[in-house]
Amino acid sequence: MKVMQRPQQAVYEEEHIVADQASYGGRILTLIMFTIVFSLLGMFFFWLGGSHINNYFVSQADKAYSEQDYLQAIPLYTWAVRFDSSDAHSFINRGYCLQQLGRDAEALPNFTRYIFLQPKDAAGFSARGESQVRLNQLNEAITDFSAAIERDADDTASYARLSLIHI
Repeated sequence: MKVMQRPQQAVYEEEHIVADQASYGGRILTLIMFTIVFSLLGMFFFWLGGSHINNYFVSQADKAYSEQDYLQAIPLYTWAVRFDSSDAHSFINRGYCLQQLGRDAEALPNFTRYIFLQPKDAAGFSARGESQVRLNQLNEAITDFSAAIERDADDTASYARLSLIHI
């Protein structure tokens, strides 16, 4: 008679990996540092791409404006100024679009912002004066048309509007 032996099983000793205890303060510091680095990278990429994105929206808005599609141009100019709040061109053209749609009260802040950005240009004063006439704010319109004439003595439209107010 033959006795069967069971194959011997390999005996493995359990080995534990030993690591230093994690520091709660170190974890917090690491998270803070990662947050700062990623925030700085995000701001850098936003700053770098902001002017290109602004140019895209301005070109699309100008195209819509030239086609007299004012309803399409307004949100495009709005996006443009979100990426560059010093874009005077977008402010005045958005104001012109609103003016063309008879939304003069909404156009006024756009012309005011344009005047803030370009105080030596008569166009903002003239445009704001036109909206003020439509809103029956005649004293303010007189002030703006006079300011436009001071900046550009050849601004015949402002002379004409000013003379009509005085009649």
